[in-house]
Amino acid sequence: MHLLLGLRGRSACRHLPELRRRVRAPSNSASSGIGQASGFNNQNSEEMKPYQPRPITFLGIKTLGEWRIKLYTLRTSDSEPVPASLIESAFPVIKGHLERDRQPCIHAGTDWGVLESYLVGFAMIHVGADAVFLLCDYWVGENMINHNVWVSALTSEPAWQSIQKSGTSVCVWELAVQSHERNAWIKHVYNEAALPDIESYLVDGLTATL
Repeated sequence: MHLLLGLRGRSACRHLPELRRRVRAPSNSASSGIGQASGFNNQNSEEMKPYQPRPITFLGIKTLGEWRIKLYTLRTSDSEPVPASLIESAFPVIKGHLERDRQPCIHAGTDWGVLESYLVGFAMIHVGADAVFLLCDYWVGENMINHNVWVSALTSEPAWQSIQKSGTSVCVWELAVQSHERNAWIKHVYNEAALPDIESYLVDGLTATL
């Protein structure tokens, strides 16, 4: 950055092509590790595959204790429908998470760990190409979601493990569900703040291939 700041006028024009070559040139140093790990600038890595739409199915509402959760499945386009046994295995995980003791998380004058919730949300069981993902989102503080993710291997009995600490959050297909849920929440609840229509929100689901 300091090299660019030192260039002025025509001198900058003369030097820019060389700077571009230097920035774009591959490196074998440790600083290139991020690109290599992600598959970019790595001749031996698998090429990125083009986007393919996936079936998204709204299964209805699952009651878990006091909570009502809108349930979705997602899968790769070449896979079979998500089996009932896999869906059932997710319910204890979701229920345990929703009913857990919430820990204080006080920042900027707000305890984010105990924001008001409405006992409604949505969950996804997503059979991906490399693993199965379970996502649970519920509404808090009028306009936010609490989001959590678990993963299980494709080739074994479901054994859900939290990956929350990794920072991995949501993929492009799951974003389609979140986008629908955002719009449904605004339409039925947030825009009707005087008399929120939770029942209409709960039956407003998405079934599509996106």
